[in-house]
Parts: sequence; structure tokens; C-alpha cells
Amino acid sequence: MSVQQSIQAQEIAFQGGVWRARSDGFASPPTATLLRGRETKGVAYVLTDVEGGDREASQQLRDRIVAAYYRDPSRSLTSSLLRAFRTASFGSTEGIHGRDLRSADDQPGRARRSAPRAAALVQRGADAYLARSASCYIYCVTDGEIVQLGQLGEFGPERPSREVGDGDDLAIELYHRRLKPGEVFLLTTQELPSLTEIGASTIGEALRAWERRGIATRARVLVLSVEGEATAADLDDVEAVERAVDEERKLAAASSATAFALSPPRPFPALARAEPAEATLPELQVGDRLISFLESTGTSIQKASWSASRYIGVGLAVVMLVLAGAVCVLVPWRISQDRAQSSDTLNLVVWAEQREREALAEADPAERRRILTEAAELAGKASRLRRGETSVQVIQTRIQAALDELNVVYRMPTPVRLAEVNGEVASFVWSETALYVIDSSGARAIGYPLAPDGLSVASQAVIVRAGDQLRDETIGVLNAATWVPAGSTRLTSALVLLTQSGQLLELQPGRGLARLQSPGARVGSLIAGYAGSLYVLSPVEGTLKWYMPTPAGFDRNGYDYFAPGVQVDLGDARDLAVGGDLYLLRPTGRIERYAAGRPQPFDGVAPDLPLSSPTGLALTPNRVFVADPGNRRIVEFDREGRFRRQLRATGRDDWLDDVRALAADEARRRIFVLTRTTIFSADLGASRE
Repeated sequence: MSVQQSIQAQEIAFQGGVWRARSDGFASPPTATLLRGRETKGVAYVLTDVEGGDREASQQLRDRIVAAYYRDPSRSLTSSLLRAFRTASFGSTEGIHGRDLRSADDQPGRARRSAPRAAALVQRGADAYLARSASCYIYCVTDGEIVQLGQLGEFGPERPSREVGDGDDLAIELYHRRLKPGEVFLLTTQELPSLTEIGASTIGEALRAWERRGIATRARVLVLSVEGEATAADLDDVEAVERAVDEERKLAAASSATAFALSPPRPFPALARAEPAEATLPELQVGDRLISFLESTGTSIQKASWSASRYIGVGLAVVMLVLAGAVCVLVPWRISQDRAQSSDTLNLVVWAEQREREALAEADPAERRRILTEAAELAGKASRLRRGETSVQVIQTRIQAALDELNVVYRMPTPVRLAEVNGEVASFVWSETALYVIDSSGARAIGYPLAPDGLSVASQAVIVRAGDQLRDETIGVLNAATWVPAGSTRLTSALVLLTQSGQLLELQPGRGLARLQSPGARVGSLIAGYAGSLYVLSPVEGTLKWYMPTPAGFDRNGYDYFAPGVQVDLGDARDLAVGGDLYLLRPTGRIERYAAGRPQPFDGVAPDLPLSSPTGLALTPNRVFVADPGNRRIVEFDREGRFRRQLRATGRDDWLDDVRALAADEARRRIFVLTRTTIFSADLGASRE
């Protein structure tokens, strides 16, 4: 059995530095208004205000909305509210326009447009249906908090909306909510500071604090307190409310044309309510309780000696009663939850489609992207509420496709799992025939030979371990690895490994491990190979060296890569890639490009979101790929830094949210992705020129 909530209403206005009672812009029709003889349209509480207009203008706007709402034949209260607001808008055949919304002191012949505002709450049983136009605000006060509905929260995304009177296609926000005793709703024409900001704990204290601050030269607030089982707290000390009540009595006595007679003054409920005391029941034996219950149903039972079988029977009966009670409670509750969820889903879908239409009509790409993003978020939330509902999924897919087209998104098919990786990886290297990893401890390097199509690995093998002996020399802890293509005096390509002690090792395909002349790099170095040369970045020393090939390995001395006079801070470099030009990746997402040691332009900006803590670079002859796990994507640029597209997963796949490193094979249109536990191979698709 549910408790019927009731609402106590009070409208006040901030004028002349104090709160005063008002009633000209507020209406509440009788609850007996029927829809098709069965269902009521609820009780509508409407706040209206016409900036620059007189009381008559506010009353006209209110009456139009109320009349249109109760005349609307729809059983949907949200649809009725939507149409009621639009009927009251300019451009409608029944709209308020012309002289009736202009200020009384306007000069004859002037065509100044005023700024009408409207907000409404409709109560039907324990449900509330809310609507607001631009420049109106709705707050809900419950459990000691005040929440503004309509700013990227449960009400839906905040957005610039056309005012009432700006045209037929009026943008409003709708919301459905289950009422709770003790809640207070504030419908306002002024954005109010939070209770936390002003240090208030009750509505009365908040009114006084807002009054002291002088929140506006002109503002209206419709206070709707929900009553039921909760007990209203005593706020006799609230001077602002008392002034509002006294003023309202004078106003009601002076005017017989008031559209809504306010109920006698009642204290507003406190924000922190006392917990109800638990009732104390006399202790009864199980048998006594069961006999009392059965006797109340007319069954005759004599209280006698109880055998074991009778105790078992009593126990079974108690269990059956408990189960029956649970069914009686849970089934209606579940039905109620399903109805509420369906209503919430409908509201979200309505908002999503409305934002989609607004986006399609928007010429500015940035603004269209913002609106479509909001629509996609709303549709996604609706889809999560109603998983498997085809109509919702169709809308979500359509909106997401429009957003993907605008953001140049390529949805990669489900990737292939090439291999599982045990533990963290410190280095990830690709050659045309194999993938190589060094684990984070530096204990070993593992090779994964690739199939010709890049879709599988034939096997895996440990190439080298720390502690292995190589020509009477112990191999130290591995630090970094890179693939050095043939070039200059180097006739073959090879995998080059660097240890923490500065040892340099080489593994050529079909040949064993060999020791190279070392440039002396140390722990934490980043290395890259290009055209036979080796590039070593040492963040600790703040140097980037270029080592030419020699018959024994690489030139021991090397050359400073940067040209004279070029100063570059290398302390936070996250990744290094060389392919003609040299590229540095920063933790902030900035990508720096250098040619012959001098900086070159590189835009490196995606159209929708900045890079968020990127983790790695991959170069191909024509492209630069950046791993961006913070945004669950891989971003593709050309070699000069112009954005080309972004690669995202299909559906709910989350394999891109933990990308550690990348490698790309442009010829076979494959990209290899290393996560904390897995190596994936994914389709690159056709690149966008």
C-alpha cells in the first residue's frame, strides 16, 4: 500500500531587497480534471514571469499553458506539457503575441519583444513531471542537499534554449521523478547559489542568506514541499518566510481575482529529518502469533499440547506466509520500477532525438559536434536502462553514426588475439616477420614470429635472458629494444637490445645473438633505429645522441642530434620514433617533430578531444599513430601532423582503454596493439587521404 503524497505550495518574489508573496504567475487547477473519464491529468503547478511585462502578461502566459495542458488529449503527461509550452509560444495560432506581452510603459508603436519564462511541475499520485524553458531553473532539495536539475545531471544536458515566444519550435527540458516525502522543489527565475556555498541547512535559512546577498534585482521562486509520512520541521525562526506569509495574506485579502488561493501558512520541511522511532511490540511465542492470525481469519484452532509434527506444520505455514508476503510486495514493486524505468527511458529518447534534430540544423561543425555528443550520451543512457530494446538501440546507432562521421571515426572490427603476455612489458618492437617484447623486470626478451597475413603467431620463444653468458660476458638486465633497418654501412636489418649496464646486443634473422660496440647508454634510455643508425635519448642526462654504424657496431662517441642553438627539455619524453624526421611524444599529448635537428610544425590535434595521457607512437612511411587510452582510441595523423582519422573499437569492446604500445604495418593494413596482458592484431581499413 503506497502513501499518497500531497504538495504544499508558496510563491514568493524577491523585490525591493526582500521576499514578498506573489500569486499572479502561479496556478494550480483542481485535481478532479479528468482525461477520457478515467485518468486525471494531475495537479499542475505553473510558474510564469514576463520580464518587462506587467502582471496581466504573466497571468495570460500562465493561463495559456494551463489551458493547453488540460485540453491536450494525450495520456502522456510529458507530451502534454511539451505541447502546452509550445502552444503558448510565439508563432502559434493560439500563442501570446502582439501587445499583451509588452511592458505597460512601452511607447505606442514600439515593437520591443519581452522575455517570457515558464516552468511547471505536474503531480499525479507519487509521480512528478517537470518542464522548464530557458532562463528558468528547477532545484530539488532532499536529504540535506540542493541539486539543480538540468545541468549535465539527471535532468539532461544544459543547453541554450529558445525562450517562450521565440518561435514554434520551442526547446524545453522534460523530466519524470518519483516524489519522496520531505523533498522540496524550487521553480525559479534566478540561478541560486548552493546551500553548501551559503552555509544553509534549511530552506528558510537559504531564503535569508539569498536575501542578504541580494541574489537579483528581480526573481520569483515557487516553493513546492512534498508531504506524506514525513513530518515537517519547525521553522518559526525564519523571518523571511514569515514576511512572505504576512504579505500573502494582505495580497489575498486585497484581491478577489487571484487565480490560486494559497493554503494557510505551513512551515517548510527541514533538510535534515529525524529518523522515525521504531515501534515496540510485545514478545509473543511463534505459536501464539500463528493462532492469533488464524483466529482472525475465522479458522478454529484449539491451543493444546504441540507435537513435533505440529511444530513442523507451523514452521511450514510461517514460511509460506513469508513467501506469499514477499511476492505481494515484490511483484508490485517490480512493476512500479519497470514503469518508472520505461518513463525515464522515454524521456531520454525524446531528449536525444530532439538534440539530434538540432545538430542536423546546425551549420557550425564545433557546435554540431557538441550537440551530437550530448545526444549520444542521452541515447547511451537510455540504452543502458533498456538493454536489448531494438527501437532504443536503433536511435543510439543512428546518432553515434552521425557523430562518428563528423569526428572521422573508423570502427575497427573485433581484433585478433595474437598472444597473451605475462606481466608488464617495458619494450615492444615490430619487424615485418616478428614481434618482440621485453618484460618490465628486464629478465627476458621474447619473440613472436608472425604469419604472412599478420593474423597469427606460429610460436613464441625466449631470445635472451638476463644472466645468460655470451663469450665469457654475463648479459645484464634488459632495458630497451628497437628494430634497426639496413642502411649506410649496415647491410642487414637487426633487433638491437640495450641493457641497463650499457651493453648492446644484436639479433639478426637466422643468426645468433652478437655483442656490439656500445655507445654507453644507461638505465631509462629510449632507443630508435633508422637507416642503419641508432638514436639514444637519455632523460637523466638530457641528451639525444645519433650513432652512425661501424663495422663493430656503432660509433662510440656519437653526435648531438639537435642543431646548435636548439634547446629541448627531454626530461619527460614518453616515446621516441624516427623515420626520416624524428618525433617525440610528451605526457601532455603534444607531439614534437624535428628534421635535421631543428623543430618542424606538427599540429597533432584531433577535432573532438585532446589526447589524454598518450602512451606510444608508431610510424609508417606516410602516417603517425598515437595510442590514446584515456579516450579509448588510436589517433592517426599524416607525417606533417594533419589529423586524418581516429580508430575506435566496435560496440562495447574495451581493449583500447589499456594500450601500452603500438606498431603499424601500413602495407598489410594491420595495427598491432600491446595491452597489459595481450597482443592484438587489428584491421586498419582504408586510410583517409
